Amino acid sequence: MQKALFVLLVFVFYGTVHAQPKWPAKPNLAKAKGYNQRVDLWKAFLYDVVDSAYSSTSGISMKDFIATARQGHDLLRQTDTATKAFFNYYMGAGFQAASKYDSAIVYLEKALWAYRKLKIYKEEIKVICVLHYAYYYAGQGQRRDTMMVYLRKMLPQIKDDYPLKTRMISTLSEYAYDHAEYEKAIAYKLQVIALTKEAQAKKKESIGPSDVAVAYHQIAETYLVIKQYEKALYYLKAAQPYLINNYHATANALLSTIAAYQGLNNEQDALLSFKELQKHVKGKEIAPFTLSAANRSFADYYLGKGKLDMAEKYALKALRYAANISGQEHKQNAVDAKMTLGFVLYRQGKYAQAVNYLGGVIASSYEFGRERYATGNQMLAESYAALGKHDQAFKHYQVYARLQDTLYRESSKKSIAEMDAKYNRQANAREIKLLNAENTTK
Repeated sequence: MQKALFVLLVFVFYGTVHAQPKWPAKPNLAKAKGYNQRVDLWKAFLYDVVDSAYSSTSGISMKDFIATARQGHDLLRQTDTATKAFFNYYMGAGFQAASKYDSAIVYLEKALWAYRKLKIYKEEIKVICVLHYAYYYAGQGQRRDTMMVYLRKMLPQIKDDYPLKTRMISTLSEYAYDHAEYEKAIAYKLQVIALTKEAQAKKKESIGPSDVAVAYHQIAETYLVIKQYEKALYYLKAAQPYLINNYHATANALLSTIAAYQGLNNEQDALLSFKELQKHVKGKEIAPFTLSAANRSFADYYLGKGKLDMAEKYALKALRYAANISGQEHKQNAVDAKMTLGFVLYRQGKYAQAVNYLGGVIASSYEFGRERYATGNQMLAESYAALGKHDQAFKHYQVYARLQDTLYRESSKKSIAEMDAKYNRQANAREIKLLNAENTTK
């Protein structure tokens, strides 16, 4: 599973950078009536900049986002600790979105300790739900562990704030997933679905259908990781009624559907889903990102079937599409596409070329998925061995063996199948049928 699917503060950048960024209207602080209004005007402006920075068409960069938050911080009185924490949070979030994790940690920790000192616990928790990712990417696992212990302790104290509670549970799910505790990850996501439906029943405006779709999709993705493809398809089907008018989520669901059919060796349905995906993203800014991932998926599929010419064809397409993506998504797609091409070259017996592709991206690949990182180390070990470089081969084989043991233990746990107890299959099937009928009649 691609880790981005679990991240709670999701920053998605597609398309190209525009020569003239489309800035929201900047407030005239000279006309503000006093300090509080100046601050409120700049907060509102920052919200607009944040929204624009996450847009695929604005051309506003993370650098612009961070600079706007910094300008807001510079407006503040020295004693305004709470508002300083607010702007520090956004500076940290901006640095994290730009993959500047050390800088993100500095500003997020400033916000964290300020909110904790002021006993504004809900804001403190929001910071934790972002900060723990910076710890993860910066390799500060022990500090992340401490944060998660605290988060679990705080969870029972959050009662009626559905967005915050679901965010906390989703964070704990991601943490469990990162530690290959897939049962726990799925159990947490089932709680998110239950809470989200409860919030919708109570007409909580801040919770919407997309929250349910994301949770179902993440469960499906977890089942894909542990190779339980029928269950993945089941939860992807459950997500469908909640994907209406959300073409990003629909594209992701189609990618996962392709992977599930490939896992079941159902080439025909996988290709049909691929055609549906191509039609769905045609002319949209997400096309390069999505089609790079889809072509890479087929490259991996044909590689597994021993059809090396087909695998090479799709791997090269994936690499070409990845070249048209900017930001963090470019890095992820380029890494994955090069790894797949490296796998193909290895199977073709072109060991030196395989080492060239795999060796250049293996360190970065850990960030985007343990399975491919493990397989990459395996291929590097065998390629180095074939080239007679046995010290390098042994180093990479040790990494592969350690990770593979963990992944195997989790995938072989039969108890994961029992997680459906709270969502009885027949009841869910009836619910899905009814929801589909409702959406058809609307």
